[in-house]
Amino acid sequence: MGGAYRSVVSDWSSIFWNPAGLAAVEMNEVSLAGTFISPLSSCVPHTQIPGYDGGYPMRYRVNAGSRLFVLPQIAYVMNADFLSSTKFGVALFTPFGLGASWDLYDPPIGFYERGYTPPKAFPEHDWESDVSITCAYIGLARKFGPLSVGIAGGPLFGSISLRKVKLYDPATADTSLYSLPVQFRYFPIDTRFDGNGVS
Repeated sequence: MGGAYRSVVSDWSSIFWNPAGLAAVEMNEVSLAGTFISPLSSCVPHTQIPGYDGGYPMRYRVNAGSRLFVLPQIAYVMNADFLSSTKFGVALFTPFGLGASWDLYDPPIGFYERGYTPPKAFPEHDWESDVSITCAYIGLARKFGPLSVGIAGGPLFGSISLRKVKLYDPATADTSLYSLPVQFRYFPIDTRFDGNGVS
């Protein structure tokens, strides 16, 4: 920005954004807060498989499942009595957390032959994505005249969840199955990935 904009974050959030800003906190501070997000989104499903309308019809728009995300923030900043002009802070917060779930896939009508028991129905929300990050930080800052110096750090806990319905074409392994109608040739597979880690 070439110096066009300058500011000092003088509350607990400086532990994450700019630790030196802790030195500008004038009094001891306790913070309990939260962000509440309820996103609204929609899409028109499309398999991009020629001749296959099946479980992803293009005739209607689908809304994402209703969800509420709560992003908590808990922090405490205090004077470090053992060092003059020094501030100490701890914070537990979620800088990011969001996701969406969709009810997109249903087996096409007539997919299962009469007399056969169809497999267990797919979950109501068969497409899903979730990502969240939670931080537990400790910060220390001190003033040296007009100069402030700070340091902060701590573990970041991350988690991710992905789910989708993959369409498998058995004709890729057995070419004799190419004679089946295309809407009966693609078999749905419910796939899911869950992961978490600390850095």
